[in-house]
Amino acid sequence: MIRETSRSSIRGWVFMQEDLLCRFESGSCWVLNLGAIDYLTALDLQNDLVRCRIEGQIADTLLLLEHHPVITLGAYRGEKSMLVSKEELARRGISVVRTDRGGDITYHGPGQLVVYPILGLKERGRDVHRYVAV
Repeated sequence: MIRETSRSSIRGWVFMQEDLLCRFESGSCWVLNLGAIDYLTALDLQNDLVRCRIEGQIADTLLLLEHHPVITLGAYRGEKSMLVSKEELARRGISVVRTDRGGDITYHGPGQLVVYPILGLKERGRDVHRYVAV
């Protein structure tokens, strides 16, 4: 969980020591447990960490988290795949967020572990397709 005070800070994001589950001796990967976090907050954090990784300010990082109930609408189909109105989802406490990411429609919610890798692909041949295939 992100906290007000901490021992670690990255671009204004503050983490408690217990958030850092693992840091390998080589410094090659950080694993951060963020607990339950809003989708848009997690997206902002990912974008900041990606910039830090590109600039060489941080090691590879894995974010472990859960989202509050949210449906993300991907760039490919989005609302065309929704079977329930946004109003009904809101009534049920489920947010709807349009993303620029690939895919269709995805539900994220409590109890569902989400892992976001933030990796330097330069060291992996600059090929995201090859990385995903591994």
